Amino acid sequence: MTSPEFSLVTESFNVTDGQSFSSLHAALAALSTIAARNDAEILITDAVGDGRVQQLVAASCVPVRVIDAVGLDYDAQKNRAAEQARGRYVVYLDGDCRPVRDDWLDRLTAPLRDGTADAVGGLTLYDDPTPTGIAATVMDFGYVWDRPDGRLECYSSNNVAFLRSLRCELPVPDGGGLRCNCYAHAQVILREGRRFRFAVDAVVLHEPPDVATERHRRGWDLIAACWSNPLQIESSQLFPTRAAFDWQLRRLQHLDAVRLQRAPTAVGVSDRNRDEVRREIVRLRSMEAYGIRDALLAGERDGRNAAARADFMQWRKAQATAIASAG
Repeated sequence: MTSPEFSLVTESFNVTDGQSFSSLHAALAALSTIAARNDAEILITDAVGDGRVQQLVAASCVPVRVIDAVGLDYDAQKNRAAEQARGRYVVYLDGDCRPVRDDWLDRLTAPLRDGTADAVGGLTLYDDPTPTGIAATVMDFGYVWDRPDGRLECYSSNNVAFLRSLRCELPVPDGGGLRCNCYAHAQVILREGRRFRFAVDAVVLHEPPDVATERHRRGWDLIAACWSNPLQIESSQLFPTRAAFDWQLRRLQHLDAVRLQRAPTAVGVSDRNRDEVRREIVRLRSMEAYGIRDALLAGERDGRNAAARADFMQWRKAQATAIASAG
């Protein structure tokens, strides 16, 4: 059997995490339409294990391969899908997302096909055009437009494509408690000298999550990311103190302000709504404070804070020594 050009992967993990099954149905329908126009196969990871994914696949108008993923975490499912994919390019669209344009696949994979990138991340927006939805997009996905040169240092795992050979050679590392370890994965790829690009016009809409649950998780993950990837400036401030807590919030607020100013047109920020979006960012960040607090306290109890601080300081000392030697 000849290999297809594209392996299109979606997942049902988010169904186990509160996503509506109707969104998974919509994602699979979108991929089916795309696959019918391209040399592509479709894979879906079944984390649910109750027969619903099998029923969904049986009703599909195009063949879909089911990957058993019961009991696997989010990143492990994606690793397994890459291992079992047959295409030259592996493309991920999460089950709670759907492309905005019919040519999403072309736009996302163009840098792979023309040889200018080894991995490409697209732009994810919450499917909520209100100031609340726009604010959450800036906060949760604004890192993809951090660099003006279009290089990615982190990616949205719900809207991304790789050379399959690279994705199998460099799987997502263990997240150390993080739901998604996309930052560490991107850093591994970049350290190997591979090229990771941002496709601003490859846009998908993400089903809005429950606000309170998502904000707590995002706050927790800010700290958990340091436990997993301690070579970040945030790791220097992993203390269960009010001063460290305030420092973490101020850093987030600074990043929010920069990303709000630089937001791509598709995000929906305008002169008319900018002030209201800014107020919503402040409100949503205040909700994350509880997740930050809980993570700082948990990390202090079990030693993860101290371990991350030590790793960060050791790395900084090694950097200073290297600079001094070079001088």
